[in-house]
Amino acid sequence: WPAAEGGSRLPGALIAPGLQDRDFEPLAAGDALFVRRNGRVVEYDGESGAVVYPVFVNEAAYYHTQSGAAGVALATLADWPIEDVTPESR
Repeated sequence: WPAAEGGSRLPGALIAPGLQDRDFEPLAAGDALFVRRNGRVVEYDGESGAVVYPVFVNEAAYYHTQSGAAGVALATLADWPIEDVTPESR
């Protein structure tokens, strides 16, 4: 999350309401990611890919670290070929 002013490592913004409780759902460049205390929306900039799938959105367990890097994690989806091993396929 964006850091607060004055050198604090506490958050200077909150998770955008539309992102809350949406783990593993697509987040595209330009979508709202954070909302600053003054109401300004911080959009996802596409740095990690045009579309990402956030996980652990606003996970409370990260707050004790006061880490600006916590709050949202991103997952990369892979298209793995899966071999059909059901009895019908043999």
